Amino acid sequence: MLRVRLRPKLFRSGAPWKLLGLLATLFAAGPVGAIFAARLDWMSGWGLTDRIDMLAAIFAAGALYIATMAGVLALIAFGLAARRPVLDLELILASAKGERLRGGGHHAMDAKRSEFTIRIINIGMYSGRSPVVEAVLLSAPGCQLVKVATSKLPPWSEVRSILYNFPLFNSALEWRSADDVIHSDGGYLDLPPLSIEGLLVGMNPWLRIKAAADGDSTIKSFRFYVP
Repeated sequence: MLRVRLRPKLFRSGAPWKLLGLLATLFAAGPVGAIFAARLDWMSGWGLTDRIDMLAAIFAAGALYIATMAGVLALIAFGLAARRPVLDLELILASAKGERLRGGGHHAMDAKRSEFTIRIINIGMYSGRSPVVEAVLLSAPGCQLVKVATSKLPPWSEVRSILYNFPLFNSALEWRSADDVIHSDGGYLDLPPLSIEGLLVGMNPWLRIKAAADGDSTIKSFRFYVP
């Protein structure tokens, strides 16, 4: 199964980390500067009282500098750690010659070729780790979602969806991975294909798909008619 992993431009340039490195250097330079100034003060020809007063002023200024730089570094580190991806979903039908559906509207489905692939896309600036996807089939009595092929990715598993008691509910599968990463700037991950098993002719199946990774989530619905 094809997986494309793109490194984000932000991390290719390394701009945030260079800034963090510069601030860390300035943070370290503060104490060094204070010690150097204190040495010059002590070696000056001033009286003892004047030199002690100057040392106190130097170290007070140094302490304030260190506290300020520590706060700035903490804020930047928090900002780097709090980055989230922006997820989107596409559906690729085997019967539609690779056409990618983005949700909305009603789409034709071939009853003899009901296989489809879910694609998770990250359109944000930051990578998404440990993705989880839930696929729920609705409005297709007597039908269910089934796995149709093996893959290097973790397999789908049955799950008791929150829509289990919904009158139109038919079946639900969940896919999750602790190892896969969906990188930014359009990076995507194609999940193992699924199919709808059962008598579909004349029905209007409805797929509800939810994806989540690193604090971001999205839900899309795909409605079909089967002539």
